[in-house]
Amino acid sequence: MADSDKDILITPNTGVATTHPKITFTGKDNSPVDLKILDDNTLSFEGVQGQVFSISPTLNSGDIFSVNDISGIQSMAINADGTISMNAQTKSVTITNSASNTSTLILENTNADAVDGPILDLYRNDSANSSDADDIGAIVWSANNDASEKTNFGRIMMKPNDVSNGTEDGEMIFKLTEAGSVEQEYMRLRGSARQVEINANQDDIDLVWNSDTENDIFYCNAGTSRVGIGTNAPAAKFHVDTQSTIAPSLTFGATAGQIFQNENSEFAFGLDNDSPYSLWIQGRNSGNAARDISLQPLGGKIGIGTESPASKLHVIGDANDEVVALFTTAGGTSSSVEGIAHIGLSHFSSDTAPSVSISAEEIDDGDHRADFRINTRTSASSNATPTEKLRVTYDGSIKSSLGNLNTCVVYTWNRSDMNSGAVNLKATTNDYSSSQNHWGYIMPKSGRVKMLVLNTRNQEVTGTAEQTWKINRNNQNGGTAGVDHFVLSVQKGGSQDDTGVSGNAHMVIAATSHSSTIYQGSVVVNFTFAAGDEIRIQRTDAASVDMGDVVGQMFVEFD
Repeated sequence: MADSDKDILITPNTGVATTHPKITFTGKDNSPVDLKILDDNTLSFEGVQGQVFSISPTLNSGDIFSVNDISGIQSMAINADGTISMNAQTKSVTITNSASNTSTLILENTNADAVDGPILDLYRNDSANSSDADDIGAIVWSANNDASEKTNFGRIMMKPNDVSNGTEDGEMIFKLTEAGSVEQEYMRLRGSARQVEINANQDDIDLVWNSDTENDIFYCNAGTSRVGIGTNAPAAKFHVDTQSTIAPSLTFGATAGQIFQNENSEFAFGLDNDSPYSLWIQGRNSGNAARDISLQPLGGKIGIGTESPASKLHVIGDANDEVVALFTTAGGTSSSVEGIAHIGLSHFSSDTAPSVSISAEEIDDGDHRADFRINTRTSASSNATPTEKLRVTYDGSIKSSLGNLNTCVVYTWNRSDMNSGAVNLKATTNDYSSSQNHWGYIMPKSGRVKMLVLNTRNQEVTGTAEQTWKINRNNQNGGTAGVDHFVLSVQKGGSQDDTGVSGNAHMVIAATSHSSTIYQGSVVVNFTFAAGDEIRIQRTDAASVDMGDVVGQMFVEFD
């Protein structure tokens, strides 16, 4: 048939059961298309290979409109209940438009209730049912590359982690194409573990989170297994970098470099904003006050300058002849406050006050010089405050509040034959003979004679008469007692008198436990002198007592 030969043939109802009224359209190449009225009054458009599409006049059931593929299998249908179905078999369904910035596919739901809609359901309906970890659907983004080749650039896909009835779990996977190769998984949402997993395949995928004002506010470097906050180059497992300085504050929640908060208290860190720009740590509470900090509360050691502390606190300096530790107090900052700093020691863990302390005490208001004190607890009370027992003054003097004067400077005299008539003890540097005139010691500083000790030997002291001795200043045997000289009595036996702290005194000499020819005695005197004074020890009344060889020791405390 020629191209111009196009026929329309109408076949009426013949009454034969196997035939239907039809209109046959015959066009080019003798390819007829029949429009038939079927027994159910459906209009059927049919070609040589079968039905192409049909229209049903029944609007309350069945397919109103149907289109078949070339094999006669239904490809699209519109059902009377509103269902629209499409079946492309092994092919794709393509919806195309060419408009710019216009939706190609719109899913619209006009229901006014609050239930989900519209819904896009990707349904894997396979006869064998899906298995765990099967791919059951994906949304793929594709475009042409510069070689006009269709390329997939990314996808979101779904896998069932568990398809067991009643315990079903799903996993959603996000993938991107890298370097023109296989798509790489970046993130996975796991229903079974209720977690979001980044870099599930451990393939060096970093996680970056920027704030409104700062890049890399959170950065996870997968290659180095490090996490940074405020840095994209973390140098440790957890690295926090604040690019600013801030003064320490006791205000709860005040800006700091870093803050760790527990309940109503927090641990604030920072870099000070003025010289010497030191790093600081401050504990504070919601009342805007300092919060105590405990280090190693359950035990252990702390080292400063050492990796191997040998005690609870072990400090090693950087060099010889340096201040290894410095303790200061807030006192002494003005001319109205005398600063005192203490370091306390206690041998009971329950004590709230030290049993021993050492102190630095400013010598005057606003003066940067200080005395060094040693304080001990004299009371047996568990929390009694230590009191001063020893002081080293700023200019080198040593002072003690004890009567035994262990800290005093000792001056020594001797006499090779303190017979019943001899009166003078001699300074050891001038002991030439018993007839030599007496010489004393010149005192370099002001102070006081705290104690006098006498020791004898080579002579059993038999007389019990009371001798008179003097400690005189500048050879002043006369003058005022207690000012120019100090008078004390020395006697074998009798009773000891330590009243020399306020006046004259009585010294008892007694034989030692291991020799009948060695006697000894001591007494507290507290006789003051000035710098440059000469101090001598003399027996002014021997009372006919033969003392034998005598050594005298004078304990002096300087101001």
